[in-house]
Amino acid sequence: MYVVDKQGDAVECEHSYLRRNIFGGRALAEQLVEAGMGYWPRAAKPPAPRAPSTIEWDGDLQRWRGPGADEYAAAELAYLRNTWDERPGIAVYKLCGSNDDWWVTQIECHSALQLWKQRGRPEIDSDILPFLQAAACHAGFRVG
Repeated sequence: MYVVDKQGDAVECEHSYLRRNIFGGRALAEQLVEAGMGYWPRAAKPPAPRAPSTIEWDGDLQRWRGPGADEYAAAELAYLRNTWDERPGIAVYKLCGSNDDWWVTQIECHSALQLWKQRGRPEIDSDILPFLQAAACHAGFRVG
């Protein structure tokens, strides 16, 4: 997991990386829910947008190319940022089950930190708070 800028690119700063493997992501999700900083969305997640046949992935440029590429990239990004449940905290499904580049937004990070304070600063792994603070000062973080 890595802190990102508004374009979703990695940011180099103190505490900009939180190491968890795929199984560790599930443990992190459970820890955040237990601390009142995260939640499992109530709403069902819709299917991801499908890439039109007119575009292809350019591995050298790390982006989609072709007619409709910009529209698809925007739809994909909106999908990766969505929480499907507008409430404070982190939508923890983004942390576990896949490394599909989910984007935990700045607002999610900021509200998770506020919830942590409101709930009396429950104990959590020592590397989580500095990472969330860094992400809240930028555009959030990506899971990948």
